[in-house]
Amino acid sequence: MGGANISIEGLEDFRDDLGQIDASILDSIEEGIAWLRDAVVNRTPTDTGYAQSSWGEIERHSNGFSFSNPVEYMSVLEKGLYPGLGPKTVIFQGGIYSSQAPGGIIAPLINDDKILGHVSDLILNGILSNVRKRQ
Repeated sequence: MGGANISIEGLEDFRDDLGQIDASILDSIEEGIAWLRDAVVNRTPTDTGYAQSSWGEIERHSNGFSFSNPVEYMSVLEKGLYPGLGPKTVIFQGGIYSSQAPGGIIAPLINDDKILGHVSDLILNGILSNVRKRQ
């Protein structure tokens, strides 16, 4: 089992509350997701560059957004599943990770309040900017 997929879902709750999500709101959400995707790409180890260059573009779905990486060893990078220590690995929180991404690639980002705050700010500022343009 390989690859990695990140899905940001739950937009149907907004639709239920708002009736219809304005395209500018979706664009603002996508801007925040794009920043997060870039952070994920930049945190991906670059021994050969294959995993880093294999992240897909953001896809818009009816219930959210996603981007993925089909590389087979992504679960090893993300979950610290290296079979042993070596010159490019490190023990971190019970796993053996790439020394370039201790704790994985995605988990440290989505568990970081500063990162999530920045993504939220990007989304909110985009929405507010679009609201101001309409006034």
